[in-house]
Amino acid sequence: MTKEEQKSQMLSEEARIHEEIRKLYPNGTGLDGIIDIDCYLGLKEPISTNPLKILWILKERGYPTNKPNMDFSVKDCMLGLADYNDWKRTYGNMCYVTEGILEWQRLKDDKYLDYKNLPELKVEKPHNGVYYENPQQFFPLDYTAFLNVKKLGSHGKTSEQSEINAEYAKPEVQKILKEQFDYINPDIVIFGNHVIKLTEDFSGVPLSDFHESGKCKYFYDEKRNKLFIDADHPNARYTEAEYCNSIFNAIKQNAKELIK
Repeated sequence: MTKEEQKSQMLSEEARIHEEIRKLYPNGTGLDGIIDIDCYLGLKEPISTNPLKILWILKERGYPTNKPNMDFSVKDCMLGLADYNDWKRTYGNMCYVTEGILEWQRLKDDKYLDYKNLPELKVEKPHNGVYYENPQQFFPLDYTAFLNVKKLGSHGKTSEQSEINAEYAKPEVQKILKEQFDYINPDIVIFGNHVIKLTEDFSGVPLSDFHESGKCKYFYDEKRNKLFIDADHPNARYTEAEYCNSIFNAIKQNAKELIK
């Protein structure tokens, strides 16, 4: 299958799943998935090869202020991150981790798997996209997929973990997340939701089989060639260096497998 055929198949599956989500939450939901499929599949310059496919799974997404109780595209929200004043509190670490992985693979230089060597994040005006330069311009989250456990948009400023756990306990939610995972088919999965059962279901092993890596844990599935990283939420009360370097260390421990 060519990449263009793969793209068409993935977009079709995404559209089908979005209809399932709308049926589950008819009064407003966040439609999540791959941010920019051309970037994700390596069809767009400056990375026109095979970038590692990164999937972030977080808890829930607040409604955009201009769309209360309406369907909204999480993809659009991610493309204009700086529309939100506090974007860096959560999405800063996601951008840093993603750019480190991209640059490490692209330039074959593991110096980028260290927070202190990462290029500065900048905001593009007037669209408010977040990018870095090295020396080309990259919008790091364009190269990722992004899922929330809870699809229904939230009006709260913080998430209640009990609600997120209860949401994943619903069979219909598990079904949708599994279908999303299958078509996204990531190489690296970063869990930032604290739902232990979800982490164990997707990785296929108990959390006790994961290896310690600073502030996170990881498990590499040799049969599926996938790295599962159980991390804290990107807005965790660690320094950016602690958060990013913990994940980068998990990447280093599995570097040969990921880029073989």
